[in-house]
Amino acid sequence: MKSIQALTTYNWLVSFIIYNKKGTEIMLYPKFINPNDTIGVTAPSDGITRKEKIYRLNSAVKNINALGFKIKETANVRTSIKGKSSSSKEQAEELMNLFQDNAINAIICAAGGDFLLEILPYIDFNTIKNNPKW
Repeated sequence: MKSIQALTTYNWLVSFIIYNKKGTEIMLYPKFINPNDTIGVTAPSDGITRKEKIYRLNSAVKNINALGFKIKETANVRTSIKGKSSSSKEQAEELMNLFQDNAINAIICAAGGDFLLEILPYIDFNTIKNNPKW
């Protein structure tokens, strides 16, 4: 399953460190993904609209489906307005919706990163901690 490990290697929300009652650090890890699980795709920075990138995205979805996984794209994945998929608040809402969705087992960002910091004021880190995903 090397191909699946590669999907999760670069996720920026891999784990959280919490402390138990004794003050010991505990690292929280999400449940590992398995065939038939659903991977959420969102665009917390820029979306994908250029022809060659749409082709790559469609190929990636096809290949991930061939491995036995389902894909759920958020509404902003295939949108780009002046280098952003949507407003910072909407980007954060779509990401948070994936974390709150119990049917989603992993989250992949479609593109970008230049404007990712702009969503931080709208992120609920307790929701992420309570719903860990790859």
